[in-house]
Amino acid sequence: MFNVAPTPSNKATAVTTKVSFAEVVRTGQAKPVVKSPDPAPTKEDRVTLCEWKLYLDSCATYHSAFVDWYLDNVREVDTILKGSCNAGVTTSNTKGLFGVFEMWLNRGGIANLLSIPQLEEDGFKVRYDTDGDWIVTSPSGEDITFKRDTGLCNRMPYIDMRENHAGLALLQTVRKNFEGFTKKQVEKALLARNVQAMVGHPSDGEFNQMVSSPSMKNCPVDPVDVTNSLAIFGPNRPDLRGKTVRQKPTRVEPEWVEIPRGIRDLLKTVTLTADVMFVNGIPFLTTLSRSLRLRTTEHIPSRTAKQLGRSIMKIVKLYALGGFRVRVILMDMEFEKVKDEVELVELNTTAAREHVGEIERSIRVVKERCRCVYTSLPFAYYHKQLVIHMVYFVTLMLNVVPNKQGVSEHMSPRTIIT
Repeated sequence: MFNVAPTPSNKATAVTTKVSFAEVVRTGQAKPVVKSPDPAPTKEDRVTLCEWKLYLDSCATYHSAFVDWYLDNVREVDTILKGSCNAGVTTSNTKGLFGVFEMWLNRGGIANLLSIPQLEEDGFKVRYDTDGDWIVTSPSGEDITFKRDTGLCNRMPYIDMRENHAGLALLQTVRKNFEGFTKKQVEKALLARNVQAMVGHPSDGEFNQMVSSPSMKNCPVDPVDVTNSLAIFGPNRPDLRGKTVRQKPTRVEPEWVEIPRGIRDLLKTVTLTADVMFVNGIPFLTTLSRSLRLRTTEHIPSRTAKQLGRSIMKIVKLYALGGFRVRVILMDMEFEKVKDEVELVELNTTAAREHVGEIERSIRVVKERCRCVYTSLPFAYYHKQLVIHMVYFVTLMLNVVPNKQGVSEHMSPRTIIT
């Protein structure tokens, strides 16, 4: 402890003592202070950490502060926070803002804390190195550097709330553009922008002509102010938002790929393999052509004969548009009921407990690719539509690459058919 021996309480005169341990931690300085001895320690004499240091804490589950003069928009909220720690249970119904961080205000606390779990939940990324500082990256890409503390909280990461209060707003400002202009010039430039709004937001060139014209009487700005406002604030934002038109899109030039006559002559008739595939319990009708190696996948809401028949006829028409005729479709016993729905195509179903090996292998490839995409995405829950379009994406990518088992080493199945 930094305190000297206690002064007898029956003396009312002021005494000079060394600063208390709590004062050393709070101010960072150990200067002698002159004060009257208190008759008894009060709640205000509790030991707290430095009031202007905001520490990163991996155990805290919410942001909290015990001082309010660094917080903005301090207010009471309807929700009551009940926090538990080694010292007991504390409650608070007051919140404030420190930059982009929403803090619970607990005046009975002993430290200002930023919760690492809460930061991660809000989209921040925390990086640290044993020999370096801690870096917190905001969702917008801004870095906040936390220094290492010394003394009682040795190596604990913190930021100085006195220095970083404005910086943590993470807003891009034009304050640096004020350099080279006097205070009066900046005020006149701001006035020029306000007048430009009052007269209906003319363009910068038109507004410059207006203030230059002698017909505009009692105008508080001149052309120099308009030029300065453009240099300080950049282009007028309402003009950009209100007058910007849609950009002209790039003209689409259709490209045609000539399919070799030999492929069409040799493969006028096509044999398909088909089956129903399930991904996360969602059914898909998937097909694979034997020679062309084109895969198709379609989500089917039900597995009725009519639904399967309609989906099969879509695929038959797709091949017909490419100049090919589907003659036989190889399927398992489940599709026996579909024969009456598909009259133009012969359906060849397997015996009981048998499967078509080619389509089963194709299903395995599609599911493997889907799992690869799944592991690369950051989502914890996959909506049904996300799963459906993930399967469509995998099928598309498999069709755009030439298949080594196909009829061409240079043309993809998608190019040949479509």
